[in-house]
Amino acid sequence: MTSPIRRAATALAVAAALLAGTATAATAAGPAAGTVTPAGPPPADGDTARDAVISPDGRYVAYVEGSAWFLDAWWVSLFDVTTGKALWALPDSGYSVGKTAFSADGRYIGYSTSRDKTARLYDQVAQQSTDLTPPGSTTYAWGRFEALTPDARFVAYSVGATGPSLYRVRDRVSGADEGFTPKAAAGRTGGTVGQVGLSRDGGKVAYDYDYMGTAADKGDVHVLDRATGAARQVDVTHNGAVANGSSQLVRLTDDGTAVYFNSAATNLLPTGVPAGSQAYRYDLTANRLTHIGPALQDITGDGRYAVIEENGTLYRQDRAAGTRVAISAAKDNSYARRSISADGKAISFTTGDKTITGDIWGWAAYLRRFE
Repeated sequence: MTSPIRRAATALAVAAALLAGTATAATAAGPAAGTVTPAGPPPADGDTARDAVISPDGRYVAYVEGSAWFLDAWWVSLFDVTTGKALWALPDSGYSVGKTAFSADGRYIGYSTSRDKTARLYDQVAQQSTDLTPPGSTTYAWGRFEALTPDARFVAYSVGATGPSLYRVRDRVSGADEGFTPKAAAGRTGGTVGQVGLSRDGGKVAYDYDYMGTAADKGDVHVLDRATGAARQVDVTHNGAVANGSSQLVRLTDDGTAVYFNSAATNLLPTGVPAGSQAYRYDLTANRLTHIGPALQDITGDGRYAVIEENGTLYRQDRAAGTRVAISAAKDNSYARRSISADGKAISFTTGDKTITGDIWGWAAYLRRFE
């Protein structure tokens, strides 16, 4: 395993290259369309990669890298698609875990660490990270990054010591740092929050609730209005019956008008749907649920472009044009954490498929470019 000290030295050497320039995805050079290319140097000395995430502008890919033999030794690596340069160790990201997300322009990166159990927001321009903790003197045992709005004005995070987690949204312009309470479905207890999403204005929070037990429905999706405190469940059945499968949040649209989620339940709508995980869209304005096709792996903030999986193959889907293109010949079980840019022109993922990685040991991060 390459040591964090060596990686930190590498980071200093390449940081200037990573931060140089402000080229956008529309004008920047990069891998040719139709190609699958590495998103960074291959993992060294027995390391492996996971959870690759692309910035909405398509400029950067972040992925968690570390040793498969040392579970507490993971950190966030960054790759500049335009220059082909890598910042191998994001400052203060040692032993990184959980979610990673970019602002729309790639400047800000939210992440969590297990080494000091802290949620952080990193500013690439200022080269500075900010710890996300509530105001006041209370000491918390851990913190976790949850979600970030496109302009990075609002950031959601959670903290805890004993008892239930506390969820917060910070307004980085006004300085307000307010708590919100995720609410479980009626009659359900013992759940924990999984994925979290924020609307662009920070006013709505979407989340899924995961439950233990033997019931078929082990997950529900909810949307909370922070101004009113009102919450609604969006994966409800058409006739009020108990859902016969679990649901998981994929995305709250940037404008806060719709929620995309996957569900294994077959009784959400009066008409039948195919077996297995299927994708749905809930219109929060019209209060209407629609089945939109195979399971979503990711979808853009406007709901146009998506990564879908069907029969073991991953596709980039243009929902407006009704077209789709296979990412590669590899099957779904060889991919992890698929992430799509806002214009739908690039998808990042990690894979261990030897037809892509060649002789690389373990998993590595890759990028697929489209038109």
